[in-house]
Amino acid sequence: MPKLLPRGVLSRLALLFALSFISAQAHAQTRDVAGARDFPGIGRFARSVVTGYQVKDFDAARMQGAPFKDDKPADARRLEGRITRIAYRTAPGPSILEVSRNFETQLAKAGFETLLACDTDACGGIPFTEAVDALPVPQMWVDGFNYHYFSAHKTDAGHEIYASVLVSQNNQDITAQVTVAARPLMAFETVADILEWPQIIRSIRSVELLTPGPVRAGTRLREQRIMFGHETTEEMRIAEIVRPRRLRLVAETRDIKYELDHLIDSLGIGSRLMLIFRSKSGTSTGRALLSVISPFMEIKLHDELEQDLSDLAAAISAKSPAARLRDRRRRAK
Repeated sequence: MPKLLPRGVLSRLALLFALSFISAQAHAQTRDVAGARDFPGIGRFARSVVTGYQVKDFDAARMQGAPFKDDKPADARRLEGRITRIAYRTAPGPSILEVSRNFETQLAKAGFETLLACDTDACGGIPFTEAVDALPVPQMWVDGFNYHYFSAHKTDAGHEIYASVLVSQNNQDITAQVTVAARPLMAFETVADILEWPQIIRSIRSVELLTPGPVRAGTRLREQRIMFGHETTEEMRIAEIVRPRRLRLVAETRDIKYELDHLIDSLGIGSRLMLIFRSKSGTSTGRALLSVISPFMEIKLHDELEQDLSDLAAAISAKSPAARLRDRRRRAK
């Protein structure tokens, strides 16, 4: 092991199965990101590539030593010291548990003792994933409905060393994307203006905030919209809001949990907007329902996501400096 600062170190080995319905995934990354390498003494899972790599001589990181209780941390640890974060993407085929066990075995041989090992529901579901560190999208994708978490600790030459492994599988995503000629901050302001969605997105009839105060992580809302040709009303919660990059909402209906993830990336010509739908069920009824509707849902819902994104893109473009300049010129004539 390399020499570490004495305060505490998190070596994060994060892996992801990345399978989605977006055609760009046909050109998935095949090489490690520049400058990346495996953590000394801990090898990667077979056929994996490094999608994110970060080493800081002194930084802080979050780790969990126990499952959540009542949606709150029971043993949250803030670690300071030399921090290494690595995100991997592996080829489809192996299970989440198989990939995680690969790292757990290596860590055990290196002298680490287990603090916590849990799957999605046992860990605490989506709230748990919001309280652990991971590299940002698209370097690391974490499906709050489908993951395995492992944390461990050892003492070496007087140094406290921590390691955690977060393995997630995203193989039921439905994704749409669009490019707009606007900076990420301007795009985000439109995307995150939830109360204006009924005036922007034609499928949304109304939005009612159920949580008082400003829109933030934890805010609950009731949305009425047209889906699959029918009017539906759903209660949703904002799971994550990161200005100007991400707005993620989660909901549960008819034994099926799902989330809508809005992502904004900066491009040389403007911004890329992505809207990702993820679904998961922990009950036999829900799984049976998903198996029946999935073939239809993949096509129809993708079309609806594209329409929602098109509406958002139009609203963003209308607010761009170029659009405002054209409006002023038309009014001046």
